[in-house]
Amino acid sequence: MRIRTSAGVCVLAFLGILLCSGAAWAQTTGSIRGTVKDQSGAVVPGAQITATLLGTDTVRMATSDKDGAFEIVELPVGHYQVTVASAGFKNFIVKDLAVDIGHVALVAATLAVGGSTETVTVEANAVQVETTSTQIGAVMNDLSIRELPLSTRNTYELLQLQPGVQSQVGADLFTAAATRASYRSMAAAAGRITTW
Repeated sequence: MRIRTSAGVCVLAFLGILLCSGAAWAQTTGSIRGTVKDQSGAVVPGAQITATLLGTDTVRMATSDKDGAFEIVELPVGHYQVTVASAGFKNFIVKDLAVDIGHVALVAATLAVGGSTETVTVEANAVQVETTSTQIGAVMNDLSIRELPLSTRNTYELLQLQPGVQSQVGADLFTAAATRASYRSMAAAAGRITTW
């Protein structure tokens, strides 16, 4: 009886470690990083930065450091409204800032002198060059996947559209044999054995 209990505890401990390590490998968050300056270009330390996830009202806050820099890490993916406030300045608001998996969204807040009841609103631009990370990647939403002109409706063709993907099998990333092998291995991994 004692051996069974020990074996059960070991199995539960192993499963717990396995589940925790799997969660650590999967990155499902992004971050917002930026600087706060006044109109003359001087940094504004101690500014309050608030990031609100649109649609859920989830709020994360940060304070700019002595160099006017701030970072809010491990944010759930989505669109945010970022508000920057400091005494003696108008509030600075960035609307609809996209935070994607593994990427850093940049905010360059320029505060104008005025009362805190006044605001300067900026619309987030869709195109940003990633200058803070050497990671190459792309996020494709369901609309972009549906609208892509895939001739064979093979979702593996989407890999060719990702940055840094290179073909190892000539000009085409997937030959007919490689595609069948991929399908077979995918089906086997899912518990089905189906050959196309």
